[in-house]
Amino acid sequence: MADSRRGERGLLDKSLDLLRDFSDRVQREASRSWKVSGLKAERDGLRRDLSEAQRLLGVEIQRRILSTASLEGGLERHSERIQRLEARLTMLDREIIALEAAELRRPTAAADKPRKSSRAIGARQMPPLPAVVVPEPPETDPLRDILGEAADLVEIEDGQ
Repeated sequence: MADSRRGERGLLDKSLDLLRDFSDRVQREASRSWKVSGLKAERDGLRRDLSEAQRLLGVEIQRRILSTASLEGGLERHSERIQRLEARLTMLDREIIALEAAELRRPTAAADKPRKSSRAIGARQMPPLPAVVVPEPPETDPLRDILGEAADLVEIEDGQ
């Protein structure tokens, strides 16, 4: 009887360990996903800011061209802002790629692996596609039929 309780206890301990491991993994994945989502939202905002900065630079250049003012001077602040935004975008893209690559490298748990039956479905051969049948052209031209009938109607109206 004592052995059966130890066996039950061992099974319970293993089950609790599996549950803790699963909970930890879910928490890590949720945290990673949350971070990636936040970085992507920030990246999208920076892209909008970059687009606006480029638009403002273009407007300023167009204004100067139309007023025949010199293109020299005064454009540096627009250019510097664009460079800062592009540098921050590059850094965010690298961080997002690194986080997503870490997801691809993570070991797969046994529960995540596909079962043999699901593998068999993917490997099944598809039947060959049926041959394309080209319809033969009609014996008479449909336009001639229509035009011929119209000509017949005109003759009938002229005759009355």
